Amino acid sequence: WVTRTEPGAWATARRLEAAGYTPIVAPLLRAERLPVPDSALASLPAALILTSPHGVEALHARLAPGHPARRLRVYAVGEATAAAARAAGFDPVLSADGDREALAQTIETDPERPDGPLLFAGADIPAGDLPARLAPSGITVQTLALYATRPCPVVLPAACRSQLKAVLLQSPRAATVLVDAVRANATTLPPACALICLSDAVATPLRETFGAERIHIAATPTETDLIAALTVALSA
Repeated sequence: WVTRTEPGAWATARRLEAAGYTPIVAPLLRAERLPVPDSALASLPAALILTSPHGVEALHARLAPGHPARRLRVYAVGEATAAAARAAGFDPVLSADGDREALAQTIETDPERPDGPLLFAGADIPAGDLPARLAPSGITVQTLALYATRPCPVVLPAACRSQLKAVLLQSPRAATVLVDAVRANATTLPPACALICLSDAVATPLRETFGAERIHIAATPTETDLIAALTVALSA
């Protein structure tokens, strides 16, 4: 079961099919752009922080082609976000190739980090508190909510649920939505169904409801390692 938001869910599904799996795409979340006043981007930050393709797309839609913000240094959490930023015309873009902690460390250790506040442009409820994490290093991070993630009704046919081998979860918010759906009897999972998580932060909301033995965590927070964790879980 591929639970991530569209359109990324379909990219994951194609990779699963190529690996010999049968994916079911049923997102637990949808991204909804938020209204952003023009004044929010009137003053340029020293650099940008982006943590999802949704944030890239929302920011890209707000900026004219020649807007000077497109030439700011961009810190991206991973290569998917970095690739989306480059495709949208942002340059230069640095990828942390990891999770929020890797992103924080990339920012802290970048010898070319410009002076001044950084702008974290992303979801209204971000995973983790990046401004607080970077504050002890003397780095000021301002935030701008460009989109919100809203829970989707769980649409998973009963026939699919009974044969389900694994659920792929790529955000703590999606994991929380799954827990809520199971507790409300909106969906059920077979007892042996594995929960494949992108990171320990994603796994945290699941442990009380499902137990640790069903949870498998990717070695690194990348989709390649998420699928590798799936392979290991299903071959056990």
